Amino acid sequence: MFGREHIKMTKHFGGIEQLNRLPSAVFIVDIHHEHLALAEAKKLNVKTFGMVDTNSDPTLVDFAIPSNDDASKSISYITNYLVSAIREGLEERKSAKGDEKEGADAPVAAEA
Repeated sequence: MFGREHIKMTKHFGGIEQLNRLPSAVFIVDIHHEHLALAEAKKLNVKTFGMVDTNSDPTLVDFAIPSNDDASKSISYITNYLVSAIREGLEERKSAKGDEKEGADAPVAAEA
């Protein structure tokens, strides 16, 4: 019985124990259904993004996305849009760091 309980706990919480630091933000699809995740994020002062339907209070999250949080097509569309925006931001950050390194390695011209 303990073995089954251990497997269940590992399945649900296995990824969390391997985190080195807190995430910068949490995206929650249905804040009404996932109220525990929302409460945990608030307690840890983590920014929250959430899909908010008419049955939820948009003031509970830091950044509300008004949408149908029950339809799989709506969830897929918004999630894919967020993923592409995050990828774009990471690429911009990487290129900005590369530009900073190139600027620091460039020789300084002597003034006459």
